[in-house]
Amino acid sequence: MKKILFFAVFPILVLFFLFHYWLVGIAVYGDARYYWYFTRSLIIDHDLNLDNEANHHYSYLGDNVYKFQNEQPVTPKGDPKDEFHQPIGTSIAWIPFFVFGDFLANSLVFFHVSILANGYSDVYQVTVGIGAIFLVVVGLWLTYKLAKNFFSPKISAFATLTMLFATNLFYYSSLDVVNSHAISFFFSSLFFYIWYKTLRNRTLPIWFLLGLIAGFLAETRTQDAIFGIIVIAEIFFQGFVLLRKQKSKLLQFAKQSLLKLLLFGLGFIICMTPQFLVWKIIYGGFFNIPYLAHNEPFAIFSPHIFGVLINMKTGIIPYSPIIIPAVFGLYLFRKKSKMSAWIFLIFFAFEYYIIASWGAWDQASSYGVRMLLSTMPVLIIGFSALIDKLTKLWNRKIIVSFCILLVLFNFCMIGVFHLFLKEVTFDRGQPTNVRALEKLNKVFHTNFKFFK
Repeated sequence: MKKILFFAVFPILVLFFLFHYWLVGIAVYGDARYYWYFTRSLIIDHDLNLDNEANHHYSYLGDNVYKFQNEQPVTPKGDPKDEFHQPIGTSIAWIPFFVFGDFLANSLVFFHVSILANGYSDVYQVTVGIGAIFLVVVGLWLTYKLAKNFFSPKISAFATLTMLFATNLFYYSSLDVVNSHAISFFFSSLFFYIWYKTLRNRTLPIWFLLGLIAGFLAETRTQDAIFGIIVIAEIFFQGFVLLRKQKSKLLQFAKQSLLKLLLFGLGFIICMTPQFLVWKIIYGGFFNIPYLAHNEPFAIFSPHIFGVLINMKTGIIPYSPIIIPAVFGLYLFRKKSKMSAWIFLIFFAFEYYIIASWGAWDQASSYGVRMLLSTMPVLIIGFSALIDKLTKLWNRKIIVSFCILLVLFNFCMIGVFHLFLKEVTFDRGQPTNVRALEKLNKVFHTNFKFFK
């Protein structure tokens, strides 16, 4: 039954994605353009010259009509490194879906279907979008399986789906899924699932595998290099317990831990190597991290702790207030697994602090604090712990009703954000929120004439 429930999530997210695509006519906009540069250049052009991708006019007509591109020249942007400063993990994760889209586009062209096999057209964007949604659903399933180690299947499924539909995870899993957040959520879910399942008996190859996954997370969103803190904290807690109970084994434990960390680090570096090479090719140095060179410095000693929490543009409380009780739930979770609970809290605190310290802490045109989405698996565990506690104190109908209200609130805020606050995409110089309003108005007046 639970499998059917999760499989049902996939078509729901796809329908919302396709509706949004129909509404605005494009899925590659904002930061997604920069990730698209790299994927398209590798697969279509077979190089890392991003000039043509940087100068492409990303719009419905620009993506699907060659003639429109010639009639509407785009002002050259110069050196692509001034445009491309995102990490390449998302671009790499998209490659299988992009390749399938390219195969599909060329097949349609072969059968004389009017479509462009140019690496930009609808078929590429829709294929990559649906592929990213598939990864999100797999991530949700892995997180549910992780939660089920501590809570009943009903509570685990309820908490997982509530956190999906009541937070910005839903927005970045459907409406704006062609972005880095779906990829980081999937790999974060995979990391935590493997990390906990092997916690009691982890072999050396699994340490290496965890390093590879952590490396890919950092290659997707640079801030997620902080995943390394999880294994460091794990070793620290285990060493502390050994220090109190079996001091004689401490030296042997230290040697084994060093080997494990070396394997983890090796996996991390191997997976990050493509990113180092791209930084070298485009920026001239293996460790020339572009985020630090784009007027977005880190203010480590003056972070915007309360800004991330309450700012009306992207704050947690205005957009995803359910995150607050989920964090409290992590504290309750210590009764199920003390070490895991504290590691999850430490991990969340580090991620939060990094975001609050960044020069672009308000995250531009973002629906909520999108950079926290890689912490969503641990927040789902926290929310599961909270629901487990509340079911022993309150009537379940009250809990369900409150969660439904949070979901409805999220959907209302998405509507307000998308139609009135979002300032990202342009189609022939027209903001997509204007395009969306006009399209909805046209449909409304065409199909509901009696309201005129």
